[in-house]
Amino acid sequence: MNTKRMVGIVAVAIAMLLVITSASPVMAQDVSTLVEKIDKNMAELKEAAEVIHEETKVIIHGVEGMPDEMKATAKTVHLCSHALKHIEVYMDSYIGRLDTYKAEPEKNKAKMLVTAGKIEALRKLYQDTIDSGDFVTTMELPVTGKAPHELVHVLVEDPDVIAKPEAKSAADDIHNALHAFDDASKAMRLNLEDLEYT
Repeated sequence: MNTKRMVGIVAVAIAMLLVITSASPVMAQDVSTLVEKIDKNMAELKEAAEVIHEETKVIIHGVEGMPDEMKATAKTVHLCSHALKHIEVYMDSYIGRLDTYKAEPEKNKAKMLVTAGKIEALRKLYQDTIDSGDFVTTMELPVTGKAPHELVHVLVEDPDVIAKPEAKSAADDIHNALHAFDDASKAMRLNLEDLEYT
C-alpha cells in the first residue's frame, strides 16, 4: 500500500472520529433538553390535576345550597382527579428513568425508546381520563354519558353554579385548569415524539 493512500485512509478515519465524538455531546445535550421539557410538562399536568381536585371539593362541600345534581357532577370530576393522581405515580417513575438514561443516550437508546413509549401510553390514558365518557361509565358514577371534561362545561354553564360566587369561581378555575392540562398534554406528546426522533 502506498504512503499517499495510507495517509488518505488515516485522514478519513480521523475525520470520521471527529464527527462521531463531536456529534455525541450534541445528542446528549439535545436529549437532556427534551427530558427536561417532558419533566416540566409533567409538573404542569400535576398542577392542573391538583386544581381540579381542590376546586371540585369546593363545589361538593364548600358551597351551601348546591343542588345534589351539581354536587354529583362535581364529584365525578373530583374522582377523575383521583385517577389522574394514581397515573401520575407511574408517569413520574418512568420520567425518572429517562432522567437517569439521558446521561448516556447512545448506550441507553433502546431503554429510552421503550420508556418514552410507556410514558406516551400513560399520557394517553391520563388524557382519556379527562376526555372519555368511559371513565364515568366504568366508575358507575351518578352522572353518566359525559366525560369529565364535558361535565366541567355543565358546571360552568349551570345557573345554580353561576348564582353562587364561590361555586362559579371554582368552576372557572377547573375550566382553566382543563385547558392548561390539554396544553401540557399536547406539549408532552410532541416532546416525546422529538425524543424518539432524536
